[in-house]
Amino acid sequence: MKNKILWILMSLILSTGIASADNFVNLTPRPRAMTVLPGEVVLPQDFVVGYSSSLSAEMVAEVQRFVLDFNAATGYNAVAQADAEAPLFDVALYSGTMNEGAYNLMVNEGKVTVRAKSVLGFYYAFQSVKKILPANVMAGKQDAAVTKYALPCVTIQDEPRFAYRGFMLDVSRHFFTVEEVKRMLDVMSYYKMNRFHWHLTDDQGWRVEIKQYPKLTTIGATASNSYVTDLEYGPYWTNQVYGPYFYTQEQIKDVVAYAKERHIEVIPEVDMPGHFVAAMAAYPEYCCHPESAPSVWTSGGISSDVLNVANPAAVQFAKNILSELIPLFPYDYFHIGGDECPTSQWESNAECQARYQELGLTNYRQLQSHFIKEMAEFLKENGKKTIVWNEAITAGNADTQLIKETGATVFCWQPAAAGARKAAELGLDNVFTPWGPYYINRKQSNDAAEATLPGNGTDNVANTYAQEAVPTDITAAQAAHYTGVQGTFWTEHVADRNLMEYLALPRLMAIAEAGWTPKARKDFADFQKRITADTLLLNYGGYNYGRHYILTGEESGGETGQVMPKVSTAESKTWYRLITRATGERAGKCIELLREGSPLISEYSGKNAAANRLWTNAQAAEGDAAYDYQFWGLEEDAAHPGHYALVCKAVPAGSVNPNATAQNNTGRWNYDVAAKNYNFVLADHTSGYGRLDNGNYYYSIRCDQTENLWMNASLGGQGYAVNLYGDPADGNGGLWEFAMLQAADGAADAKAKLNAIKAHLANAKTYATAEAKAPGLYGATEKQELEDLIKNVDPEALTAAELETFVQQLDAKYAAFLTSFGYLEKGKAYRFANAVEAFAGTAIVDDGESTMLRHAGETWQSDAWLVTKSTVAKDGTQSVQLKNAATGRFISTNASKSGSVAYPVYMGTTAGDVTLTFDPANGDYTLALTARNFFPVAATSGTLPGIISSGSTIDDSRNAIRPQGAAWNVEQVYTVAYVCKDTEGNIIGTYVQSAPAGKTYTCAAPEIKNHSVKTYELTGTAAAPEFENLAENKTVNVTYQRSAYSISLVSRDQYGAIIDESETSSPVGESFSIAYPELPYYAYESSDYTGEETIVPTEDMTINAVYTTNAVNGVKRLGKEVTVVEAGKSYVIYDDCTSEAARKGYRMANAKTGAVVKGNNIEDTTPYYTWTLEASGTKFKVLNNGAGKYVPSLKNSTAAFLSDTGDNFAFTRNADGTWKIKGSNNVCWDGLAAGALVGWNDPGHPYRIYEYYAQPYFSVTVNAVDEKTSAALATTAEWVKAGEAYTLVAPTIEGYYLKSTEGEEGLSAVGDNTVVTLTYAANDTGIEKIESGNADAPAAIYDLSGRRLGGISRSGIYIVNGRKVLVK
Repeated sequence: MKNKILWILMSLILSTGIASADNFVNLTPRPRAMTVLPGEVVLPQDFVVGYSSSLSAEMVAEVQRFVLDFNAATGYNAVAQADAEAPLFDVALYSGTMNEGAYNLMVNEGKVTVRAKSVLGFYYAFQSVKKILPANVMAGKQDAAVTKYALPCVTIQDEPRFAYRGFMLDVSRHFFTVEEVKRMLDVMSYYKMNRFHWHLTDDQGWRVEIKQYPKLTTIGATASNSYVTDLEYGPYWTNQVYGPYFYTQEQIKDVVAYAKERHIEVIPEVDMPGHFVAAMAAYPEYCCHPESAPSVWTSGGISSDVLNVANPAAVQFAKNILSELIPLFPYDYFHIGGDECPTSQWESNAECQARYQELGLTNYRQLQSHFIKEMAEFLKENGKKTIVWNEAITAGNADTQLIKETGATVFCWQPAAAGARKAAELGLDNVFTPWGPYYINRKQSNDAAEATLPGNGTDNVANTYAQEAVPTDITAAQAAHYTGVQGTFWTEHVADRNLMEYLALPRLMAIAEAGWTPKARKDFADFQKRITADTLLLNYGGYNYGRHYILTGEESGGETGQVMPKVSTAESKTWYRLITRATGERAGKCIELLREGSPLISEYSGKNAAANRLWTNAQAAEGDAAYDYQFWGLEEDAAHPGHYALVCKAVPAGSVNPNATAQNNTGRWNYDVAAKNYNFVLADHTSGYGRLDNGNYYYSIRCDQTENLWMNASLGGQGYAVNLYGDPADGNGGLWEFAMLQAADGAADAKAKLNAIKAHLANAKTYATAEAKAPGLYGATEKQELEDLIKNVDPEALTAAELETFVQQLDAKYAAFLTSFGYLEKGKAYRFANAVEAFAGTAIVDDGESTMLRHAGETWQSDAWLVTKSTVAKDGTQSVQLKNAATGRFISTNASKSGSVAYPVYMGTTAGDVTLTFDPANGDYTLALTARNFFPVAATSGTLPGIISSGSTIDDSRNAIRPQGAAWNVEQVYTVAYVCKDTEGNIIGTYVQSAPAGKTYTCAAPEIKNHSVKTYELTGTAAAPEFENLAENKTVNVTYQRSAYSISLVSRDQYGAIIDESETSSPVGESFSIAYPELPYYAYESSDYTGEETIVPTEDMTINAVYTTNAVNGVKRLGKEVTVVEAGKSYVIYDDCTSEAARKGYRMANAKTGAVVKGNNIEDTTPYYTWTLEASGTKFKVLNNGAGKYVPSLKNSTAAFLSDTGDNFAFTRNADGTWKIKGSNNVCWDGLAAGALVGWNDPGHPYRIYEYYAQPYFSVTVNAVDEKTSAALATTAEWVKAGEAYTLVAPTIEGYYLKSTEGEEGLSAVGDNTVVTLTYAANDTGIEKIESGNADAPAAIYDLSGRRLGGISRSGIYIVNGRKVLVK
């Protein structure tokens, strides 16, 4: 009864929702109602959290979890105990009515009382307790500096405003690891958010394992490039393969379990039928035009490639995916996307056209509505409810009645308000996540770091906080459908957690408050204070966050709500006059440290005045002897925040002694000239804090060695000494105004210069002697002299005269420091190694063959560069000309721009001027030609892999930046040439290695296949020689002994495609047996080896075997680029257009139209990607293996379609290794960005031609015939990968029903070309099916319910002779 009365009184107190304005409690989201009471409850080292035995096991688990979390963060020994006597925490069921998630909390009179009705309510109650304790508790981090754990006295009645309080993270466009996802789940839990919307798939990547479809996480999870924004340096293309990145199903379960512990439900999203490119890149048969499969996107936007919703197999593909995912997410909802779905592909697809007619539609948008309805019904059958984006009801011509029937929840983003209103009018729940303020991946400011991010900079935390989900002009019934809010984060531009967290926080906290706190209780000014205080919590977790609305200095007040003075540090001093607020004879007096000779000492000798003692005095003018003795700084104790040393400007090495001469008003304060005493606290008296009209703040000052006595300005009876007094507000003598010392003119500029120099010095490496001078190093003497000058100097603390002298000295010392820098020297050789972690180990090289400058990480490379010319500019940059020490070629010029690869750097016989700019912050260089910085193009790049390029990958207003590799370490080197010979003196090869100058170099001869080192000439043994203090180029002669021979066996089919490769090492003197492997689908025919089967090899051998097959080749993977083309051989042909990356691609044929187009992926592709050259005089006809037709005579800018005859083409190799392909009419092969092969004037596009590893395919031909006449009714033919199952697809033919099948026996694993005959009978009687038991049925035909049929006349899936048959 007592508790019930207590909570009734509390309800009356809190019903207004008004909290005390005088006391700050840091609790976000703001509770529904809270009153702050005087005092606090300090938690002891040992205490009991008592709970009622009537709590459920799940509720008790929340109590125990709180205790475990608290103890882990504090090192305390709290215990949870049922029905404990007089516990500190009293946890029990609330006896009244409460909503889900509601709780009551009272902290008062030395006790903490928690009441709730649900597990969720208890969880949120304890989250609030953790949140109002020191921040390390919520963060789960022990902090030795936190010595007291106290709860402010409060009474809280709380419950969530909305049931859905969510955060969406897009992991498709860029992937985030499990640990990075968990970090965001932690933040959500801090702020009582309860739904994690996981956007797992999109055009840019498939990120979840589907075991039935493994290519989703190989092809679908891999993009050819990636656009990244670095928060410090800006945007760039990585020019690297991105992926494959995905979550295994076990990782999904791990995240779901982690979220569940925090009472967060995970809602997966598989976006369909639009934004489905990644899936269709892996399985192109499910798109509208499988013959020209899309590739995984590398940038944002809306693709017109969408799922073929009229293809039953494609719809089943989508359902199968959901079937595999549904068990991983044990909650009610599944998001199927439905946004941004163009209809153009449906409009041009025959199946979609037929479906459109069949359904009697009036617009192709309605195909999407029917698809959503079908998927929603499937989800319902599997125990799930559907979520869609608002386009499902707001897109023009959508069938809203169908969507209404699904009961789907609508996520409203654009138009958010109109979409939410329309959903409510349809009786559908909605979640409000407006594009702009709730799209928290958009820029939150116009800072330079955010310049390239989406948005206009107005989507800041203030505008996010101001959003309101529920309009005021709707009915109560409609308002009930407004179920929540969500912060949405898309990642087109965001690839790392540093930027993701920076953009999401603190805006996600604002959305959390919108989801929890009643509209009337929201207060942005108060929220600003709370997010400022929460920077401590975020800092504990190492989170990045936007600081634009974080309060600082006078705006802040931290966790106490008070604005504290600025503290002094070794680098930055802030000085204050401490002026008493007393009036009358004490008015205007300030604290002064008495110096030797001060006239106050003799004047007040009878009042115990003495040197190094605190007194009050009238304020001195600048230049007076007492001036510096009247200014004080606060230096804070890092281990005990809020405890300060009081430091006098005139004696900065010391501070006020904490032990007064007496503990009464006769006591005096002395000064220790060489000790820091962190014993003083500010504003701990109830009247000891406030703001004055002039903007300054006043504080009480107390030493922690005294109780209830404050530092005070005494009256004349005490000689105006600084003494001790029990009430600082009595006469205001103990209230001290902190008046900051204003800096001299020019101090701010001097401080900025000083800070820049300090940053330069922080990473500056030095040389001790002139002989040790090297690139990137400064003189040790010059650096030390500069450091000595600036040590502990704060320009803002200097007088005008002092500042002028200091700046003159600073400029002179800094100039000497810069002059000592080590530049590259003419005639010496240097190695340029990349300084960025992603390219660690790679250096700039010249391979002697390529027209372009390259990079490589291998040891044996031509990576030493001679400086042939050098000039140093006034700004410190150096211009050099660089010649490769091995090849003699120069770094010459920039090539024309090549898409995202920017401007490749060319080698040549004439030298270009390479500019080196030293970066003192990182201790490395940028290298540039024509002001374009060098960067390495990754070896995995689809364009010009392994080269050095230059300039921005984005646009010419930018330059290459550090994260993409535009940073280089420079080291002087000498070359060591290894001349490697066999035991007979024959040269095997010469290998050159760079070695650092001036260091000891131990020789390590290169590893040569099938050889071992016998002797070094310099030692006469296998022991490696050493060169101490390397100071010249060296030549090392090494003799090797043969240890084995390599026997390589290459198996090809009759068209030259590689089937199998193997290599065996045969030890010298041992016999080797030659055997040809048995290869499935192939028969051995011949080889180019004619000797004995067993031999003793005396040299390396390559044996080429030829196999025959009746299969047709697709491509397993790409082989080597060819230098000669031959008649009768099969190849892959690649358009290597240099002017536009979008035109590049592998030539293929459209299976339906015969158009010659391009594909972007080559691995695991069909016979439509392979081409056989047939001799035609000195030229070739080009046969597409999949279509069995030829490339025709080409016309300029006109798309080519295969023909039965084809033109004759000349293949001519270009100087760079590419090929020109010219027809008999002198028109050359070219190509459009859209994919079509077209003709153009000589030379057209450059092409590359590759051999390939064969993937055999067999044809499956299905003939539908009339039972009586054997006339052909329909014929289809498809290529099927050898060994794979083929699902027999039977057409529905008007007036006929399927009666029997023949020849389908091998379809479970296709191993040969197969013909299947489907026999149809005329449907004269109109009977559609015959129930089981009909003994006359000619074939065993069943529907999926197990009923036997006499025939099939409707579309669907059936079992015919024990096999599934899809009837379309």
